[in-house]
Amino acid sequence: MISSELIRAWLQAESDVRFVIGELPPDLDEIGTLTMLPGAGLTTDGLWDRPGFQVLIRGRQSAPVSAGSDQFGATGPEAKIRLLDRKIVLGNYPHDLWGARVVWAARAGGAPAPVPGGRDDAERTIYTCNYLCQAALED
Repeated sequence: MISSELIRAWLQAESDVRFVIGELPPDLDEIGTLTMLPGAGLTTDGLWDRPGFQVLIRGRQSAPVSAGSDQFGATGPEAKIRLLDRKIVLGNYPHDLWGARVVWAARAGGAPAPVPGGRDDAERTIYTCNYLCQAALED
């Protein structure tokens, strides 16, 4: 089974964003969270688990929308989550990753998107995306 702590550490190592597990701390800028989701359950043969997880990145307070764009024109937290999205979706699978043998990882819906409303009370932009993966069960 995959480890939420190992996913969190991987996300942090693959980006310049500090990640925590669970809810966003209310007072920190430029932070990400990892939240484990129920996923799609076991495969029909019972040999593989398909857990889910959500990645969420919040930008700086009152940051201009045009700060720090990537090659696709994305800025701030959008650029950061798109980079991680490409690394997750286009990863070199199968691979020993996150504490298990991961066969594949994919979005559990559309591409990274802003949360409803797009910004919080401190004018920080927040982007999120949900993922599923297929990983070996523990022996």
